[in-house]
Amino acid sequence: MLIIRYERTKYLKPLAGSLIAVLCLSSCSTFDREYRLRFWEKCRLSAEQSLRKNPKKARSMAEEAVYQAQGFGNDDFRLGISYCDLGDAEKANKKYARADEAYKKSVAVLEAAIKVDADQQKKSLNAGANGKDAAMYQLQYKLSSENLANTLAQEADLYTLQERNQDAANCYEKAVIIYSSMLTGTIWHVDDSPMGQELVQCELGLAQAYTALKNFEQACAAYKKALELTVSTNCPEFLLREIRDDYLKLLVQLGKNREAQQLIADAQYSELTLEGSKAMYANDYPKAEALFKQAYLAAQQSIFSQRRLMRSLCNLQMIYLRQKKYAEAEQTFNLAESMVRTRGLRYDRDYDVMLNGQLEDYIQTKRGELALKASIQQSQFRLMRFGPSSVQFAENLALRGQAEFLCHNIQAAEKAAQQAYKLLVEHYLNNRRAKLAMDNTADLMVLLQHPDQAATFIKQFVQFDLRNADDPNSQLAGHQTNVFMIYWRFRDKEKCLQAVKDLIVLIDKYPEQRVNAMPYLILIQSCALGYDWFDVAEPATVAGQAILHKELASRPLESTNAMNWNKDLAKMQAHFGHAF
Repeated sequence: MLIIRYERTKYLKPLAGSLIAVLCLSSCSTFDREYRLRFWEKCRLSAEQSLRKNPKKARSMAEEAVYQAQGFGNDDFRLGISYCDLGDAEKANKKYARADEAYKKSVAVLEAAIKVDADQQKKSLNAGANGKDAAMYQLQYKLSSENLANTLAQEADLYTLQERNQDAANCYEKAVIIYSSMLTGTIWHVDDSPMGQELVQCELGLAQAYTALKNFEQACAAYKKALELTVSTNCPEFLLREIRDDYLKLLVQLGKNREAQQLIADAQYSELTLEGSKAMYANDYPKAEALFKQAYLAAQQSIFSQRRLMRSLCNLQMIYLRQKKYAEAEQTFNLAESMVRTRGLRYDRDYDVMLNGQLEDYIQTKRGELALKASIQQSQFRLMRFGPSSVQFAENLALRGQAEFLCHNIQAAEKAAQQAYKLLVEHYLNNRRAKLAMDNTADLMVLLQHPDQAATFIKQFVQFDLRNADDPNSQLAGHQTNVFMIYWRFRDKEKCLQAVKDLIVLIDKYPEQRVNAMPYLILIQSCALGYDWFDVAEPATVAGQAILHKELASRPLESTNAMNWNKDLAKMQAHFGHAF
């Protein structure tokens, strides 16, 4: 079933919002026109937001936007956009004849706007006018063209609903031509280019329209074109599967079994990967490994092999690491690295995950040079993909610092640590998604003997857990104990005492955490007494005894915990001369 594009306008927000406002304000010389522009944009936004939940309100707001846009001229792209919004609203209200009329008006206005913008741009260039004027008309031309393609796609959806398949095919063909002309080169990706995703959907819609018309050869051609786009780009998985399954169904129906083989292999890959993932999350690692190996073989035969191979290798590496089969994991990673060089596999998120897994393994196994090499590779990808201010780059900085430390490059490790610390504190300190980056940075700060900076992040984990303090699986006590352990490692007695007091306050405030806190109190008491810090151990002892006599009165501690607690408790009682 074709995806109806009621979400089209959200793709245009960056253009139809800020850019349109800049363009229009530059040409508005009076207060009235500026007010009209702002009110027009407000009406459009209201129509968009109401489209699904309140179609009648959406239609009313879209009609008002049309009225306001008429003040900009009959060949102004804003009027074309407004008519398209009105068509969307009428379609949502099942007023198909009115929707058709609105879309036709939108097409007419936008075609006129394209001609005017092209002529104005040409005149500006020929007259040697200000370069800004030519650039403005060029941008308006692009806006008009993109919105014309969007309108045609929406109109095609309307015709599909009405089973007017030839009319739908005609609109899709025109939209495809426009989108294709605007998406030149190979640097764009479907998943981060709204126009690219629209192009794929239009090819899919065209294929479905031709199938309904029993024009199977042209339907196959459209499916093939859609597949070419998905193979060469990062098209979202749900859309890829829709194209694959529809095309496969048509090929089987036509008896084109040879052409269907690569699609069948891809369907097998998807099924095996899904079953392997289920087994992995059920901790059935041998079964998951076997399924992922079969998925890798299917990936080699898939029409999307360039895309599937990296994901299948990533899954294999993951299952090897979970089973601690480090040699197999490294061999799998090396195979992926070779494919990036020799087969042109995209250096994508799957490869980044593999790099990260291997990097962490190199760090854990103290192979500094290999860890450093992997971290440099990863930093190049993450800088390009996510940017220098991203959580992902902060994660890389922390791991890179650990790799530098293993290589005894202390100055470089220090630089990476401070970069990561500054980035996280300034941008992500309250962002739970940055927890992994914080954890890795805290580990690095401990290595570099910066306990306060390490504790900054661990204390933040406590704050994260406080937001979910009623969760019985909360790690509240564990994170607060980690604060103690950081300072205990550096023999900072005063801060250790404060960390213990903070833990006691927390478990008193959240009684459901008391049983969960007992193993940590045992650890704190033992560590404190290791340095003869009786005053640090005292609050932990008092709290622990209270938990033993109340919450744990009916169920004794595990033998090891009980032995450690009783031994240290005897030491405490001998020191203070009284029972706890």
